[in-house]
Amino acid sequence: MRIGGILLLLAAASACASCGGRRTEKHAAPSGQTIVFSDAILRSGGTDTVRFGYMRSGEIAVKPLILHNASDRPAVVAECTRSCGCTTLEFDNQPILPGEKRAARMIFDARGLTGWQFKLLEVRFAGGRKPLKIYVEAEVE
Repeated sequence: MRIGGILLLLAAASACASCGGRRTEKHAAPSGQTIVFSDAILRSGGTDTVRFGYMRSGEIAVKPLILHNASDRPAVVAECTRSCGCTTLEFDNQPILPGEKRAARMIFDARGLTGWQFKLLEVRFAGGRKPLKIYVEAEVE
């Protein structure tokens, strides 16, 4: 009887230890450049810049981003327009709660491009009056 109880306790402890490891991995903070939007940005617009640095023509670069909702209300990306087909913002269009951070990815496709590149993405949030303008910069060789 005692051995059965000890084995049961060891099994429960082992299960708890493995659950804790998965929980930490599942809720790990996103990494990358943080783009913060506040009530003021949702109301009046704002700007930020994502720099890809030096690239080779034909290269496709991916940069992880973090969308941080510093406003007092939930926010949803309603639309993302771009000045060029070489830039893409990948994001989850689920609501981002106040104080929450959400992972996103910026993709820059340098195929057919050379020289200094300066592109624009306009991110519109549901209920926001003005877009958040994200400038994308790269030097393509």
